[in-house]
Amino acid sequence: GRLSEAVDHLEIGVVISSGPGTVVYRNAAARSSEGTHVGLLVDEQLASIIDETRAGQRVRRVIDLHGPPRSRLEVTADPMPDGGAVATLRDVSERMRTDAMRTDFVTNISHELKTPVGAVAVLAEALLDEDDPEIVHRLADHLVAESHRAVRTIDDLLKLSQIESTRPGDTPVD
Repeated sequence: GRLSEAVDHLEIGVVISSGPGTVVYRNAAARSSEGTHVGLLVDEQLASIIDETRAGQRVRRVIDLHGPPRSRLEVTADPMPDGGAVATLRDVSERMRTDAMRTDFVTNISHELKTPVGAVAVLAEALLDEDDPEIVHRLADHLVAESHRAVRTIDDLLKLSQIESTRPGDTPVD
């Protein structure tokens, strides 16, 4: 009774099945989508995953639910000694969106840094072969501008990193 009440307060879904694959327990989070289209899709995948645990191995799978809203559910099932299984269901949609945003950000910032650094290299090579003081001065001006552009991008990246690492309630100190 008390264990069931405690498990009902978890944010993740917990499903326990008996040896032949019959579900004998679902906590509140696992029951939340019962009777819905999503619930039927999840139950179908869950039955398959629990069936795979009969080989005695842990099974982990991410289920894509195309929505709306689109979401992803990570299901992990472990075999139990009596032939049954215990499965957990965790909504990983936000984590996967964050990971995708982070990947896109790294790609974009790499491009933003590569452009001025490439320009600096080209301008520096051009300066090596140039004798005309007017052209040298123009190339040097462009070189300075591109280096400032790279510095601004790096400063923005550092500010973003600082903002991201600041927790609510932190007080910045000079």
